[in-house]
Amino acid sequence: MVLGGQTVAPEVLERGLKVYSLYCSSCHARDGSGEGNAARSLATKPRDFRQADFKYKSTDGDALPTDEDLLGTVLNGRVDTGMPAWNGLTPEDRQAVVHYLKTFSPRWQDDKTADAKASP
Repeated sequence: MVLGGQTVAPEVLERGLKVYSLYCSSCHARDGSGEGNAARSLATKPRDFRQADFKYKSTDGDALPTDEDLLGTVLNGRVDTGMPAWNGLTPEDRQAVVHYLKTFSPRWQDDKTADAKASP
């Protein structure tokens, strides 16, 4: 699958699905809507990945974030919003989940110029 102009292997997306299911879906929901069961207890609503609208990014305006931006959020979290740091995940698992979350929005498939600095 091509996401943000980068070809991502099926086995990477499969790994990302497993990581997402274990660690992310309780807040972000299985469908990426940000309406998971645990989201109800958070003051800040989790990101809706279907919209591909990201707050913490280095890119301008409506541009999609870089892989490094997304990896930074996964690695370090956003404690002020309830997003935990997932620094216990392997680098491969973090990269796989970053690629997987892109599958929720067609913007990643349509955008051929997204800066994917981290390798697949």
